Amino acid sequence: HGGYGTNTYKALMEAADFQVLRNGCRQVQLTDGSRIELAFLDDVMLGKPDYEGTLSRLSEDAFSILIVHEPDAALKIGGYPVNLQLSGHTHGGQVQLPFFGPLITPPYGKTYTDGMYTLHDTTVYVNRGLGTTRLPYRFLARPEITLFTLKTVQK
Repeated sequence: HGGYGTNTYKALMEAADFQVLRNGCRQVQLTDGSRIELAFLDDVMLGKPDYEGTLSRLSEDAFSILIVHEPDAALKIGGYPVNLQLSGHTHGGQVQLPFFGPLITPPYGKTYTDGMYTLHDTTVYVNRGLGTTRLPYRFLARPEITLFTLKTVQK
């Protein structure tokens, strides 16, 4: 959305055969018959996220993952069956000080800045990403790519 790039970015993604997902849900059926529900919210800061319309479509009997750019969206998802929220946006603050943490974080990235958090029944993970925003450097906020392995819990 930044720099009025919304339409340009959407056109580029669609030309490359990607789907831009905002305010919607998709189901992934697994080979054992179970499923994972994926929910996508539009950008909180510059878009039009529809919390109710999107998250009310999630069911209690499936593992659900919410993908939303800004991590502080987690503050508004209470009451919905979200098991895992994946976010970015903060770049880990880009500059962190020992014993103090991130110096500057963007709007909607003040509470959850980087790493793993637990909020009620939801795990929130904030990835620091690879790039930077505004300031072209990082200090003690190493770039990262994260790989998750999801495993079924036997009941």
